[in-house]
Amino acid sequence: LYIADSGHHRVLECNHAGRILRVFGSGDAGLIDGDATHAAFHSPNGLSLLREMLYVADTGNHAVRRINLRTGDIVTLVGNGRRGAPKEGPVGDARGMSLDSPRAVAATNDQLHIALAGDNRIWSYEFARSAMTPRAGNGKLDVKDGPGNTASFAQPVALAAVQQTVYVCDAVGSAI
Repeated sequence: LYIADSGHHRVLECNHAGRILRVFGSGDAGLIDGDATHAAFHSPNGLSLLREMLYVADTGNHAVRRINLRTGDIVTLVGNGRRGAPKEGPVGDARGMSLDSPRAVAATNDQLHIALAGDNRIWSYEFARSAMTPRAGNGKLDVKDGPGNTASFAQPVALAAVQQTVYVCDAVGSAI
């Protein structure tokens, strides 16, 4: 089991009895890549497991991080620690792009879907191209169905990817 221990700025790996097996992150708030002991998170929230990689919505750092479960190493995929609107296209430097309060992630084989609660949109990070693509939402705080950027979300905070569908939990909209 993996737990985002937001209040202690770390991610825990536990067995089913609740015993902590490993701790990822120093426990101090920060945006530091590195091994499990020296890396730092700031209020991590959503987690998504894909094979030996655990993806983390590092909300307080406005970043998305990846934990290699074999080595324990933590790297930033995208996010520079400052709140801002992401830009569509290739991510040349992971720390060169701003995100706005990522709260959830959902990994599939070729991409990572990211719920940005601050800009009320769903983005995708494409692994092969290291690129960001807007998937759904127009940025307006509202609950409105529709394709792509005609839809509106009200602080998306959870995601689940099932086959070719991504389900979104909207906090303010009290909707799925």
